[in-house]
Amino acid sequence: MSNDNAANNPPDKLDQLVAAIAELDRKVDTRFEAMEARQSSMESRQSSIEQGIINLGARSEVLESKVEALQHQLTDFSGSVQEQLTSMASDIRKLDRKFDLLNEDVMEVRSDQRDLSRRQDNVEKRFS
Repeated sequence: MSNDNAANNPPDKLDQLVAAIAELDRKVDTRFEAMEARQSSMESRQSSIEQGIINLGARSEVLESKVEALQHQLTDFSGSVQEQLTSMASDIRKLDRKFDLLNEDVMEVRSDQRDLSRRQDNVEKRFS
């Protein structure tokens, strides 16, 4: 029987050792699963960040093309405005010359009017 007692004791310790290893294995599995979940979460966030960067790049390209289009429009517009200003300056010079001529004509008419008025006065003095 002492052999049976001796034979029974090691299996109890062996069972405890197996139970402890099983518990350790369960804890390691639990930790490993938690790490995998965190890694999966990090990969998902990294993927979201990468997609965000790609979206920013695309938006940046769209903005660049819009800016280029606006630059072309502004260049065309400024050229048109410059042409109009040049035309207006030319028209203003023409008007200025016309006003000068009109002023000369008005002065000449006034001078002629004075002369006529004097002649009329002289004629009236002769006949009165």
